[in-house]
Amino acid sequence: MTELADPSKLLYKAVTYQTKATPLALTEESISLVKANGSYNVSADDILIEIHSAALNPVDMLWHRASNWMVGSNQKTLGRDYAGVVAKVGANLSGKYSVGDKVCGVITEDFGIGTVAQYLVLNPTKNPGIVKVPTDVKLSFNELAAWPLVLNTAYNMLELHGATKPVGSSSNILIIGGATACGQYLIQLAKVAYKVKTIVTVNSGSADDFVKLLGADYTIDYTKHKNIAGPVAKIVQDELGGEKFQFDELGGEKFQFVFDCVGNSDLFPEMDNILKSKKEGSAVVTIVGNKKADYNTTTFMNTVSLSLIKTVVKSKLGLGSFTYTISRSGPTAEWCKRAMGLFEEGKIKIIIDSTYSLEDFSKAVDRSTTNRARGKVIIEVKKDQV
Repeated sequence: MTELADPSKLLYKAVTYQTKATPLALTEESISLVKANGSYNVSADDILIEIHSAALNPVDMLWHRASNWMVGSNQKTLGRDYAGVVAKVGANLSGKYSVGDKVCGVITEDFGIGTVAQYLVLNPTKNPGIVKVPTDVKLSFNELAAWPLVLNTAYNMLELHGATKPVGSSSNILIIGGATACGQYLIQLAKVAYKVKTIVTVNSGSADDFVKLLGADYTIDYTKHKNIAGPVAKIVQDELGGEKFQFDELGGEKFQFVFDCVGNSDLFPEMDNILKSKKEGSAVVTIVGNKKADYNTTTFMNTVSLSLIKTVVKSKLGLGSFTYTISRSGPTAEWCKRAMGLFEEGKIKIIIDSTYSLEDFSKAVDRSTTNRARGKVIIEVKKDQV
C-alpha cells in the first residue's frame, strides 16, 4: 500500500487487463474509500482484504480471452482464489468480520475484481465463497489459497450431477483427468466424504503413483491409447493394460458416474457398455465440455461445439441414452467451512505445484496453462507465509 496525501485513495499493485487485446500487466491501481465517523473506510457492505496469496486456475486465462467489447473495457484483475487478512470492515459487517481476521475463498463476480492483487474489496453477499479461518487452523496462506475454486468445483460435480441417485458407497466412478487440480479433489472427496466403492482414473502413466496415493484404485494411461474407450471398456469387461482385471472386483457393475475434468468424447459411442442406464441413476459430468482445452489459445466459444450442444439438449429433454451435465463451481460458506475441517483432520491433502512472486506473475501464468501442473500454482503477493 502506498501512503497518499489524499486519505480517500489507497494505492496498490495488481495484475490487470482491459480486454483480450491487452496483455496481462502489473499495474498500480487505487481503491476509493469513504469517510464515516471521522475515518476512511470501505462501503457499508464491503470488506477490504490484504491479499497474502492467490492461486491461478486455467479458467482465469479463459476469462481474459473472453473479454471482448461486449463486457466492456474497464480494468479487470486476474485471479479468483485468495487468502489474506481483513484490513477494513464496512459498517454493516462489523458484527461479522473484524480487522485482523484471516480469510480465504473464491470470488464469483465475473469480469471485474480479481485476486492477484495486494488488496481486494469484497462484498461477501455477492461472493459467498469466503471463509473466516479459525485461529487454531495452522494452514499457510499458500495452502489456504490453493483449494477454494477447485474443491468447490469437485464438490458440485459430486452433488449436482443430474442423476436420480447420489454418489455413494455402491458407486463405481471414472475420473478423466485424475491428476488435474480438480481431479485430485474429486478422488479425495469421493474416497473420504462419499466412500465410493471404486475409483478408476485416466491420467498419464507418470501420475499413477500420485493418484493412487490420493485414493485411486485403478488407472488408465491415456498416453498409450489414441482413444480411451477401448481400455475403459476392458476394465468393465475383464482386463486392464494386459493384466487380468476381474470386474468382479467392481461388484460386476458398470460405472455409475463418469467425471470429466479435461474434455473428452471418446466414450460417447461406447457409453452403453461403460455406464449404467439412466434408470439406475447414472450420469456423465463435465466441467469443460467434450473436447480438450488448450488454455494458451482456447476461448469459451471454442469450448462450445455443435456436438456438445446436441448432447446437452438431448439430455435436458430426456432423449439421450445417458444423463449429461455441465457443472460449474458455486461455492457456499457452509461447504467451505466443512472443507476446512477435512483439511485440519488430515483427510484431504492440499497440493501445491509451484509458487511465484507477484513480480514473476507471467511465469506463474505460463506454468498454469501448460496442462502439466500437478497441484495449484500460487502467487505469493505478500511473502510472510504465517
